[in-house]
Amino acid sequence: MNSKKEGWTGVRSIILIAGTVDARLIIEKLISKPVSLHATVTTDLGAEYLSRYPQLIIHQGALDYRGMRDLFRLVQPVLVIDASHPFAREVSCNAMAACRDAQIRYLRFEREETFLAGADITWVSDFEEAAAKTDAIAGNALLTIGSNHLESFARRVENYRERLFIRVLPVKTVLEKCERLGFAAARIIAMQGPFSLEMNLAHMGHCKAGLLVTKESGVAGGNREKLAAAQKLKIPVMMVRRPQLDYGWIVQSVESIVKAVKEILN
Repeated sequence: MNSKKEGWTGVRSIILIAGTVDARLIIEKLISKPVSLHATVTTDLGAEYLSRYPQLIIHQGALDYRGMRDLFRLVQPVLVIDASHPFAREVSCNAMAACRDAQIRYLRFEREETFLAGADITWVSDFEEAAAKTDAIAGNALLTIGSNHLESFARRVENYRERLFIRVLPVKTVLEKCERLGFAAARIIAMQGPFSLEMNLAHMGHCKAGLLVTKESGVAGGNREKLAAAQKLKIPVMMVRRPQLDYGWIVQSVESIVKAVKEILN
């Protein structure tokens, strides 16, 4: 794991596992506190996004157990804040295990999900189930699930090359994967969010979508705008439930994180 800055000494450290747009809100609240604030990212895009904070120490690299263990030994944090994506199950499990073994306090940040009244949502437990049910529904579908589980849809959805549109990050490795799976350029919306209601309406209209497939990624993941657009266009939604983990200490607001940090530092 590479660090963008070196030589932190003299103050207590906190590590933020960044993975959602909420990480920026957390950083802005903590960057002025009397701590050495570190953030982990896995991609160049993530590192570039956080580089606007000159006081922040950015670590880029793998978030497996060994990588976290070594980072924790180096930084010696008093607290690890896990703001990784709700579907980054392995990242959270590795963080909890590394914190437990190093006897470091672990705090999970996860916003409470909210849904629009009257939204036409079918809940599914995983991406395999989502793919199977998508295959049973006629017409085009817009997938806003990222790129990690596209294989399930390519395998299970008949005529997926003609029926599916996918919205993914404009990253070389992601686009290469989409190409390997057989998705034509005309079926790929390569853009970085967040997406407004108007943008979602435009994408769904462009795809002539009869179904929106998404995941329970919270307000930070743009679900409110996606659901509002689908409701406006009378498009049903298939929602993959977020993984359920026993996080232990969990908070649902940035203000609660600030309070927790203050208590630890005092």
